[in-house]
Amino acid sequence: SLYPTLREFEQGGYVTSGTEVVSGRERRVYTLTDKGREAFRVGLAAWMDATGALLETGRAAEARKGRGHACPC
Repeated sequence: SLYPTLREFEQGGYVTSGTEVVSGRERRVYTLTDKGREAFRVGLAAWMDATGALLETGRAAEARKGRGHACPC
């Protein structure tokens, strides 16, 4: 379940939570804090760096194939 992780994020100061009534039902709503937004930015940047590196590796492998070189990976 996602809720234990959300509780950990709340305890760490990354999100806050509150309740709202939606269509007559009470719902818990989570909101990122400034600390949570910064952690998201850092995590997203790391993900994009890793994705870019993997894409570049793929492009390099394709370029080697086009020149008749087999990729050893």
